[in-house]
Amino acid sequence: MKVPFILAVLISLFSCSFLVEDEILLILPYETRLESITGESPYYILQYFDGYKVSSLYIPMGTYDLHIKVRKASLAVFSLQPVGYYSSFGAYYEPGSHKTVHFNQEDGDFCSFLIDIASYNARPVANLSLSSLKRLHGDFYKIDKEIFLNLLEAGALNGASAIKAKEQAVVLENLPSGLWESDKWWIGDIHVENSGEEIHLDLYEGTYLFLNIDRNMLLILLVMKDEKHTMKIEKLRAWY
Repeated sequence: MKVPFILAVLISLFSCSFLVEDEILLILPYETRLESITGESPYYILQYFDGYKVSSLYIPMGTYDLHIKVRKASLAVFSLQPVGYYSSFGAYYEPGSHKTVHFNQEDGDFCSFLIDIASYNARPVANLSLSSLKRLHGDFYKIDKEIFLNLLEAGALNGASAIKAKEQAVVLENLPSGLWESDKWWIGDIHVENSGEEIHLDLYEGTYLFLNIDRNMLLILLVMKDEKHTMKIEKLRAWY
């Protein structure tokens, strides 16, 4: 009769230890590049991997910080997406690090990518050290995501892994004239004198957004490998 009771106690203790949590404070971005271009503050959708599962929250305008509970012994990853097509902000928390976490745009795409992986394969993401990855390989937006994913799922990712992406030569044609402002601060704006000129850019694989406020237009540029790209122009979407 004692055995089932002891097993029940052990299971209960294991479950409690498995779900031990840290509470961290997320500091949301403010006075962003997007706000300076549009003159408006967006509201956000927060997606996050707490070390165990992926969840999402609606974040209204005027929110400056947020308390989130995460699994104590695992990496937690956060992606803050402005409503619309605009570029996301990323953040992460590692066990034992400071419990106040700030978002930045440079990590946004990669953090979204990690959350997508964690939604179907949580363990390799939970065991990552993103601070070590950044120290060894530099900015996350320069990482080749395809190579990274293959190595991660094979359990072969290490400090010597060659995961840096190559910049792609991009030529844009027939872009309407005017000032096209990048929503990423480290990507230069595009100045088009006339619609017949070619615009030459060097960009890493990924999605880039440029806003032409005077024309109320948004350029969505998808850069792929082998110097391939696609682009489309549509009206700006208001989130307010």
